[in-house]
Amino acid sequence: MSYPWNSYVQSSIIKDEINGCLIMGRDGTIWGVGSASVPFNVSPQEAKDLSVKVNQYVDACKGTGFPAPPSFLLGGVKYIGNKAEPSGEEFIATSKDDANVCTVVAKVLGKCVVVGRSLKGNSGSLNIHMSKLATAYSQDPNFN
Repeated sequence: MSYPWNSYVQSSIIKDEINGCLIMGRDGTIWGVGSASVPFNVSPQEAKDLSVKVNQYVDACKGTGFPAPPSFLLGGVKYIGNKAEPSGEEFIATSKDDANVCTVVAKVLGKCVVVGRSLKGNSGSLNIHMSKLATAYSQDPNFN
């Protein structure tokens, strides 16, 4: 599908460790999605479902507990939440299929969620790239 920010995602984000990216509003509206080599076909329903889980997770982090990071479907692939920041601003999830270990890092900003995917299974390098994006986006009123 075509979304307003697809060309931006494809030309500016898809490189290095990030071979799939989703930018969506906190309400689950897809702003842009793109990928290299392996498609990242995120459905509108998957984005809506993820937004519900993200918002529940962020709200729970504001309480007294530290909840488990969310698990979710993206592009028909099941990702299991396995690492998170206590602030609720970031979580990491992984998936393993027959061919790849996929890692996604999600950065939660004021107005949106930015999800980056790596097929290399290296969450450290992906997290560095996603942190740079989140830092830049946090200073932009369109995102935060």
